[in-house]
Amino acid sequence: MGGKLLLIMPRPITREARERKPTLEEIKRRCTKKSKVAEQLGAWSLDALMANPPRNRKRVRAVRRAPDGSAFRKCNSCGVSVAIALADLHECETKKVVVQRFRGVSERPNVVKPTFGDQPRSAFRVFMESFVKTCKTINVITIDQNGLDTWKNMSKEERKPYIIEAERVNHSYGKALLEEVDNLQEVIQLYWVLSSWILV
Repeated sequence: MGGKLLLIMPRPITREARERKPTLEEIKRRCTKKSKVAEQLGAWSLDALMANPPRNRKRVRAVRRAPDGSAFRKCNSCGVSVAIALADLHECETKKVVVQRFRGVSERPNVVKPTFGDQPRSAFRVFMESFVKTCKTINVITIDQNGLDTWKNMSKEERKPYIIEAERVNHSYGKALLEEVDNLQEVIQLYWVLSSWILV
């Protein structure tokens, strides 16, 4: 503890001192002593030294009222009684004004989504695609259950057209993939040729 702390001990008060009124000089002396104590303790004011410093009062806003004094009012468009505090949140069935914006500003750019028609598939997947088209129920779970039961009960000869279709799709997908790899190798070779030409 580097700093010294000055403690002021109160003197015993006599009866004469109690009855006598303090002079203006004594009052000033007491105030300077208190301010010195506050400075030594690092407080900006005596309020900071008090156990219960005065609090700032919070401002309380009154509840909004209608002209007649009630806390509710009727909506002009739908006629429903609405609390005034929630009136700005009230949405009635009126026509909303649709804000039209420029196409280039608000819309996202058109991203070409990849088609999955040429992706590799199993024979069961090909069968399920055709089964969903012929099925009349809307429930997806029952369609899947019925399709699986039908596939299990089919013989190998009944499954043959779906197997052939799946092999055809898988073969065309593999062929397209190999062509893409060949094109990629050509691009890489072209890149190396151009980069070596630029460095020379």
